[in-house]
Amino acid sequence: MEFEGQLDDVTEEEYRKLVRKIDWHILPLMLLTYAIQFADKTSLGSSAILGIKTDLNLTTARYNNCSSFFYITYLACAWPNSLLLQRFNTGWVLTAATASWATLLLCTMACSSYGGFLTTRLLLGATEGLVTPGFLLLTSAFYRHEEQATRVGLWFLMNGAATVFSAMVAYGAQYITIGDWSPWRPFFLILGLIGCLNTALWLWVMPSTPATARWLTRREKAMALKRVACNQDGSKNVHFKWEHVREAALDPRIWLMFVFSILQNIPNSLTQQRSIIIEQFGFTRLQTSLLNIPTGVLEMITIPTATWAARRWKTIHVMTFWTIPAIVGASMLLGLSQEHKVARLVAIYFFLSTASFVLGMSWNSSCSAGSTKKMFSNALFLIGYCVGNIAGPLMWKAEYSPVNTVPWSIILATLILAIPTSYAAWYIAVYRNKRKEEAQAGHRSAHEVEVKVQEGGKGSEKGVERHHLDSAFLDLTDKQNPNFRYPV
Repeated sequence: MEFEGQLDDVTEEEYRKLVRKIDWHILPLMLLTYAIQFADKTSLGSSAILGIKTDLNLTTARYNNCSSFFYITYLACAWPNSLLLQRFNTGWVLTAATASWATLLLCTMACSSYGGFLTTRLLLGATEGLVTPGFLLLTSAFYRHEEQATRVGLWFLMNGAATVFSAMVAYGAQYITIGDWSPWRPFFLILGLIGCLNTALWLWVMPSTPATARWLTRREKAMALKRVACNQDGSKNVHFKWEHVREAALDPRIWLMFVFSILQNIPNSLTQQRSIIIEQFGFTRLQTSLLNIPTGVLEMITIPTATWAARRWKTIHVMTFWTIPAIVGASMLLGLSQEHKVARLVAIYFFLSTASFVLGMSWNSSCSAGSTKKMFSNALFLIGYCVGNIAGPLMWKAEYSPVNTVPWSIILATLILAIPTSYAAWYIAVYRNKRKEEAQAGHRSAHEVEVKVQEGGKGSEKGVERHHLDSAFLDLTDKQNPNFRYPV
């Protein structure tokens, strides 16, 4: 690597300054983008009480379809989106995605039928599906393993900020008078215009890797690459490797986290149902808009608290801790009668398991190495996210309303099952670390692996040369790399 010999004198203070510089250039845009895309994703729930159901003739079944179908295209495009992110410049792919969904939000404002609205939801799912895997790749390219959970937590923190913002926009939209428009149309207009501004910022700032960051000097680029080499993830490789796919497909840890993702996201259907449920408690439309704000505020508190705790205690224990309040909330909603509307409202605010999902997603990404295997692992986790969000809305049927005993029972069961599922995945990682330590005891020092190179290509009669190379920059999977350690 260029400058490698000149980096021996780099001090820890210089590295800290570099991290701060990366944070100031990357994080604000990532936070803004994640807030906008979450506001877009949950715009259906915010608009439910703004007249959209009446204007577009959305029955309960049609409304739930609009929620589920968003995630059907999100799911259908998970694999091709991952290939796009692997083979092309991540920054440019994400810029195109932000431009697409901003345009679609402006188109949503003009919808006059269920079919048109459903079409925009389908297309939004396809484009917004690029954001989370793209952000995971950017985070792993610029930050060390121990730094990633905090950054992932920060951009997931914006889900809470987006909830607060959407609630305030929904409240304000009810006072906007434009011809015979219902409040949901100016609501989507505002979101679309903000999305256009965000696209312009992406065109100016976002790189794909430290090596392509225009705002880093040549020396800083080399420093940035050197400091993330300890991740042992391998550098980004545009070549698709089937052996990585086979290894990932046979990895039980990856499949357990896939199940965990499904279980954690069936309750996520509350994001589209919350306004309807709160209104059913007996609150007015204006009151309902404002009563969505505490949900966002609590999320903004719990996610940074959870990521802070994950740096001090085992991530798996922190994930379990933040699932428990949601279990309590679901139990309260099952046990309390309709007369206790304030207590039932408080129970809604107990659904804080988003923090567990955030930590699980970050941990899952950090546990996979090798460009293709990491892509497969991240894509499968997001497929689980989609499956949960597709299935979740289907349980909110008109005949269950307003008590909703069946949905609350399903949510309670999935939250309880998520705990042993995540512990099983964690145990596999602990076991593999132990095996690696035993196998490496007394052998070659860290960061070097032996690579055989046969002169003349495969099948040649010429001799085989052995080279000791730095494993950090080889495209090795977590199993192939003897120096890789699972963060447990």
